Amino acid sequence: MKNKFLKYTLGLAITAFTLVSCDDDQNVDQSTLVPTNPTVSVALSFDNTTTLVEQNADYNFTVSLSEPQVVDVKVYLSQTGGDATLGEDYDMPDSVIIPANANSVTGVISILEDDTIEDLETVIITIGAGVRTANANVNATTVTFNIANLTTGDLLANLSWAASELTTDNSGTEIEATDLADMRLLVTDVPYSTIIKEEDGAAFETITLDATTPDGEYYIVADFFAASEIPADLDITISFDQVGVINGETYTFPAALNTGSSCSAVYAILAKITKTGDSYEIEEVGQTVTSIDISAFVGTWSGKDSFGYETQVVTSLDINGQLQITGMGLGWMLDYWEEIVTNQEVLPVTVNVETGEFTIDEAYYLTTTWNGAIQDDYNLSATGTLNPCSGEMSIVYDFIQAGTSFTEQDYGPGEFSENITLD
Repeated sequence: MKNKFLKYTLGLAITAFTLVSCDDDQNVDQSTLVPTNPTVSVALSFDNTTTLVEQNADYNFTVSLSEPQVVDVKVYLSQTGGDATLGEDYDMPDSVIIPANANSVTGVISILEDDTIEDLETVIITIGAGVRTANANVNATTVTFNIANLTTGDLLANLSWAASELTTDNSGTEIEATDLADMRLLVTDVPYSTIIKEEDGAAFETITLDATTPDGEYYIVADFFAASEIPADLDITISFDQVGVINGETYTFPAALNTGSSCSAVYAILAKITKTGDSYEIEEVGQTVTSIDISAFVGTWSGKDSFGYETQVVTSLDINGQLQITGMGLGWMLDYWEEIVTNQEVLPVTVNVETGEFTIDEAYYLTTTWNGAIQDDYNLSATGTLNPCSGEMSIVYDFIQAGTSFTEQDYGPGEFSENITLD
């Protein structure tokens, strides 16, 4: 059976509230309170973005006043967008009323289950619809529902994300998760070499492995379609549903991705799915991968070292395709240390192509003279990172002469370093 989705966007944008005036049968002479200018807010009993398999379910919201009023406060609801049908796909009251002398009222929006496999449908509901605001300072709230219409044998995966820490723009306003990043949700082969299925919408993502998907192993992967220029760690959450079998099985991976590394070479493998017939085995993975093409980091580099000297780093590949490097610290050696280099070696670099991290094991690097006298040879060791998205290298190194580490003897950890960019 062809699987289809139903996605509801419930925009709970609180735009207007009305204070209903008193008449003969509306709490006359029942309070000594006087009218004020209260703050009106909406609290949700569910996440602002919620994904579920279509079933009968109620979602409560509470409208509150900062202080009671002498009259009833009526809050109107209406469908202001979308193509879902009231009474068939969802249900709601046309208004909720906070009684006089009370602080709050709870309302319910219901999602209705049916037997029809439908195309994508949307409903936008505004609480406080119209232009009937009076005596109220309103705090707006927006919520998104993704409701999937599944059949037996379908597995739904839902991707969401959030900033690991509060992230703001230049004015100090918090940046919403979907403004920080637009992410893709992928189904790939194992190991990851081919994208089998992908989803990329304007908000959080939902994807389905349906009953017709061939048996086998699959990765569920998240990567970037686009990202803000503001660097921020993102906590990634993936949840799974299968009708009558799996209900909201959820995994969260703190700081799994960063908007500062948002190219396709950086991605997070969230889970491995093993499909056998209509059964799915879910295995948590949570591996962030930086796919490094070593050949992309060959050439001359620009930038300065930690002492302010222009870098002289050059990288190349040996006959076996291994990255090799030379030129670290030459500005400092020639100018500040006042030694003349008479021999210089190219050193092998060991790169972890899945993280971009690399090491240089201690090895002979330089021979120098000072005032005409040959000095003890210099060895060098290093660690660093290659960034495939920016083409940058960060390297921290140490000179070792006659068994003595410059870092340990005269300089602190990280004193010799370079953050440089491939030309």
